[in-house]
Amino acid sequence: MLGNKRRRIPLQDAEHHMTCEMDKPGLQERFISTYKDRGVFTTEAFFRGDFVLEYRGELLSSEESLDRTQHYTEAENIFLFDFQWHGKNWCMDASKEDGSLGRLVNDEHRNPTCKMRTVETLQKGVSLKVGFPVICPHIWVK
Repeated sequence: MLGNKRRRIPLQDAEHHMTCEMDKPGLQERFISTYKDRGVFTTEAFFRGDFVLEYRGELLSSEESLDRTQHYTEAENIFLFDFQWHGKNWCMDASKEDGSLGRLVNDEHRNPTCKMRTVETLQKGVSLKVGFPVICPHIWVK
């Protein structure tokens, strides 16, 4: 039986999967409906506080985001995720299909099963990769 032991602490797990640009095992893409299209479902247990996945895409300034919002279709706009980071407004554009599951995550606001966190990782000591892993709720409650 699975205990609460983890191979990595959640932040290390997030950094590992972000750096490798791969989704974790235990997640599966499924068709939901013609209205919602596809979504992400778990095939293994995740525990409170676990890193689940990364929302990957192109990092945009708020100005670039506004421009794309005006030119994108409604279907493309649902993949624009606005957030604040280091006191500035940014946007992650995951509208391009890249095979990752993060772009398919349910964005239920009233009763979310997970919450978004911003994590920075330094690759090779120079470049910065910004990712948006989903962390199950209650570990970083405000």
